[in-house]
Amino acid sequence: MAIRARRKPGTGTVIRAAWAVSRPGLFAAFLFTTVFNVLKFALPLYLLQVLDRVPSSRSIETLVMLTIAVLIAVFCGMLLDIIRRRMFVRWGNWIEAQLAPRILHQGLAEARSERNEDDTSRGLDDVARLRTFVAETLASWMDVVFAPLFFLGVFLIHPTLGWVALGALVPLFLVSVAADQMTRDQRRAVGDAGREAGSILTSAEVNRESVGGLAMANTLAERWRGVAESRAGERNTAQGRDVTFRAILRTLSQLLRIAMIAVGVWLYVQGSLTLGGIFAARILAGFGFTLAEKALARWRNLREALASYRSIRKRLTITQTSSISVLPNLEADDIILDGVTFRYPNERRDLYRRLSLRFGPGQMLLISGSAGVGKSTLARLLVGTLKPRDGQVRIGDMEICRLPPELRSRMISYLPQHTEIFDGTVRENIARMQNGDLLDVMAAARLVGIHDLIIQLPEGYDTVIGPSYPGLSGSQRKRIAIARAFYGRPRMIVMDEPTANLDRVSRRMLDAALAQRKAAGTSLVITQSLHSERSAAMADVTLFLSESKHEIRKGGGGGGGGGGEDQRGAVRPNRLRRIK
Repeated sequence: MAIRARRKPGTGTVIRAAWAVSRPGLFAAFLFTTVFNVLKFALPLYLLQVLDRVPSSRSIETLVMLTIAVLIAVFCGMLLDIIRRRMFVRWGNWIEAQLAPRILHQGLAEARSERNEDDTSRGLDDVARLRTFVAETLASWMDVVFAPLFFLGVFLIHPTLGWVALGALVPLFLVSVAADQMTRDQRRAVGDAGREAGSILTSAEVNRESVGGLAMANTLAERWRGVAESRAGERNTAQGRDVTFRAILRTLSQLLRIAMIAVGVWLYVQGSLTLGGIFAARILAGFGFTLAEKALARWRNLREALASYRSIRKRLTITQTSSISVLPNLEADDIILDGVTFRYPNERRDLYRRLSLRFGPGQMLLISGSAGVGKSTLARLLVGTLKPRDGQVRIGDMEICRLPPELRSRMISYLPQHTEIFDGTVRENIARMQNGDLLDVMAAARLVGIHDLIIQLPEGYDTVIGPSYPGLSGSQRKRIAIARAFYGRPRMIVMDEPTANLDRVSRRMLDAALAQRKAAGTSLVITQSLHSERSAAMADVTLFLSESKHEIRKGGGGGGGGGGEDQRGAVRPNRLRRIK
């Protein structure tokens, strides 16, 4: 039966919706910005009135009233500035709360292919950069819109002073562009060095036991120091140039003030300008020059924020399966690999080519072969975390990678080769970091024989464990991960080298659990090395992988051979990529 999936475009439901929700707040923020910048005219108007009218009229009442009015304007402007900046901070945090979980979910949940290798951390960096721009820089860019208004005020006081103020913008623009161009490469090099040093530190923290046990601390510290110091020259150059350009910009600002006063006094001597006009024009020119200077200094922030926004929009434009209009009978349909071809990015040849096989409910597929022939890759294809380059991996007529992640996680379970224990309680670890039903969690633990050990922990199933928890051995951690794979009675369980790091008793319990789930109708996929013969007797279909061919047999078989009639002839790849 043909299956149709309704899809939702990320842009229409995420970006556009976010803009719709944000529009009233943005309008209010722009209104506050407008009033805030208009209130700045209170100070130059105050100087005009105080210096030109009060001395001639000698009216103290006029001075008092003008002073009270300008103080009210200043304090109102301060309150409006605080309100709008707090609004931008809240909006930035709201943007991160809306977009970051979606990008994280997309990066972790969607199947990957050579055409879709999204870097999740880079996407989160884009969101953080956008949040920082909104919270810290957007207010300055809104203010820039009003810079021409201040220069217009200078022109209204006297055109000559207006041209002096505009003339100061030319060297300001040239210096700002030169500063950005002459420090760009150094900033990029310093950033790369910082990320590399951070990677060394993160790796050392994760592998703390190996670092301590093998006395690698000094070596890694020296390597970290070497990487950090490798870009010391670029850092010194970038910071030195930055200091130089900042000093030049401060000097330009001072020269503008001097020019405005000098030209203003000259106009006053000629009788075409008043003393109040001199100081009012100087204040207005300073406002406009400062806004332009801030905008040019933050030009890089604007450019990076726009690039991040485009990247986020592109990521969320990738269509995602939202719902399935017609579901197949997932409990009864076969698992099918139909002409699967796969290769990793930047590889020239295929790892698999036109690989096809089928196995049904209550059957076990055993994928056997030596290290590096692609067993783990095939397991990921069956789980849906990888997409084939050509062909399909299906449950009946439904492609596994097109199933919604929530449905796929209920139907298909996965035990990767490397065991993961997350920061959380034992119950949460087995229930896949959810607050799962305790009876289901205990049933999965009993199935793999880990229940008696868990209830002896300090708080039983509520004991908080994690990657560095000392109270569990490697075999016990593996059994908790196996219990997670059995949790919820999934339709298919894919286990990559499940017996690795297990003792003899644990292996017998695993075999019994597999037999029980197999009898209950669960499809099982087990990968194992050629030298291991466990679980081979239960296999209904065995796929032997080697560097020269893929051979599929019905029935169990251990080691490199195994009896049974061929289901399909050997499928020879061009070359096998050695990757687990």
